Order: sequence, then C-alpha cells, then structure tokens
Amino acid sequence: MSTKIMFINPVGTEMLAEQKRLKESAARQGRAAVEEDGAEVIVMGCTLASGFADEMSRALGVPILDSVVTSWKCAEMQADMYSSLGISHSKAYGYESPPKEEDWL
Repeated sequence: MSTKIMFINPVGTEMLAEQKRLKESAARQGRAAVEEDGAEVIVMGCTLASGFADEMSRALGVPILDSVVTSWKCAEMQADMYSSLGISHSKAYGYESPPKEEDWL
C-alpha cells in the first residue's frame, strides 16, 4: 500500500475553525498532490472537509473522495448486501451479532 499512497499532508488543526481557510488549504494541498506527486485521486480524511469535494474535484481534474459520503455509501452497501443476499460481517473471532432480543435484525 505504501507504494500507492503518494501524499499525506494535514491541512492543520488551526484551519478547522474557519471553513473558508480550510477549503483554501485543502485546495492548495490537493493541487500540490496532483501537480507535484502525480496523485490520481484524493481522499479527504476529515469530516470537517465534507461538502466541497465536488467543487475541488472539478478544479483539480481528479476524483475527490469525501469521507462522509464514502462511509455512508459503504454502510448502505453492507445493509443492501445483507437484506438482498444474506451476506453479513464475519461471525468468526470477535465480530459477534447483537442479541436477537434487542431486535436489531
């Protein structure tokens, strides 16, 4: 995996208080990842950066994966696989299902 990850760079926690500065910093880091390191996709690793992935993707010309959207879609896919195919998480080792009396399933 380390040969596939080209660029990891935090935007800085001081940016979190101001959405505008956060967007500017993320765009600057994203541009550096694409132009200097040849990134073909950018994964936004923070939920605070959610909401501007589409705009940034158009500006940089590469896909941007928003961590909120990808997490939600992964959960949605897992629920769909269970309801339509009966495929669930592994029951081996530490992944125990919730008690039936709690009416989860």
